[in-house]
Amino acid sequence: MSMRARCSGWFLLLASCVVSAAPATEESVRRLMALTGAGEMGVQVVHQMVPELKRILPEAPEQFWEDFVADARPEDLVDLVVPIYQRHFSEEDVQAAIAYFSSPAGRRMVEKQGVVMQESFAAGQQWGSKLAERAIAKLRAQETKRADEGKPALDVETVPVEEAAVD
Repeated sequence: MSMRARCSGWFLLLASCVVSAAPATEESVRRLMALTGAGEMGVQVVHQMVPELKRILPEAPEQFWEDFVADARPEDLVDLVVPIYQRHFSEEDVQAAIAYFSSPAGRRMVEKQGVVMQESFAAGQQWGSKLAERAIAKLRAQETKRADEGKPALDVETVPVEEAAVD
């Protein structure tokens, strides 16, 4: 086989790889996001954030929070996310995801994602609380040990994270 034929073969193979890795179209990504309820999920996250934000900003009137939630438009989030999907997924990837989320299993996944997200958020809070409790207990044990050795007690506010981790 001549060098020219081999180069042509490699070129065709490379070109076919490039073609199959074409970025997802905006239309396909928007269809996928509509199927998965991505924009609505973002709005749901905003609703879940409000109680925590109210604790941070308790002096804000209720109308402020109503306006805050009303400003959370799903289409605004979708507009921001479409180019991200296009950078990271090929048209082939998005079409496969569309096929899945159009299937009965995919529709069930979308149907349950809100409750799964809420329960996962609660589980994450419990995990974070337990992690913090263990870290504080280790720090207190370290402070007790330092005091027993006649060293000054540590000021919890100034202890670097590395010192708080005691095995």
